[in-house]
Amino acid sequence: MYSFSDSEILDIIYKGSKRDIEQAYRFLYAKYSKMIHAYCACIIKDKDLVEDLFQETFIRFYNAVTQEKTITNIPGFLTITSRNLCYNAIRSRKNNVELDENMLVDRADDKYEKKELLEIIISAVEFIDEKYRTPFMLREFEGLSYSEIGELLNISADNAKVKTTRAKKMIIKVLQPYLKDISN
Repeated sequence: MYSFSDSEILDIIYKGSKRDIEQAYRFLYAKYSKMIHAYCACIIKDKDLVEDLFQETFIRFYNAVTQEKTITNIPGFLTITSRNLCYNAIRSRKNNVELDENMLVDRADDKYEKKELLEIIISAVEFIDEKYRTPFMLREFEGLSYSEIGELLNISADNAKVKTTRAKKMIIKVLQPYLKDISN
């Protein structure tokens, strides 16, 4: 398949023949699957769960398109959908998460303190308003540039940088008493 813009691909999906639609989906999957899989893997460490959430993201895209919902920003839709699925999975599993010993302060020796600290870390990320959390996750976990973030979220690169910086400050403020050597 030739290289088409996302809007051209959406036109094919909404108006094309069955064969063209199948090719358009393959093209979009090839274009965005690595990014979405990496995004899920940065948030969720369970490989099986990552695969489930990754697949569910593309299923939701397909369902949205077949229900004729208007999608104008494919990477934005996929990223936000995968982010929401990941955060929902974290919330539902947060009481059963195993502790990552490398994230914890040396003084958190007993099991109760470690569990409490892990809950604080999860809460710190969840605490951030969505408009700050998304640019932060895209920058820190996806490694996207501010201009790429701006394009995905339909904001300016400067606005993406401001929101990412504010998110970092919010996280640091929440975690500072619990973690050692936090730096920007």
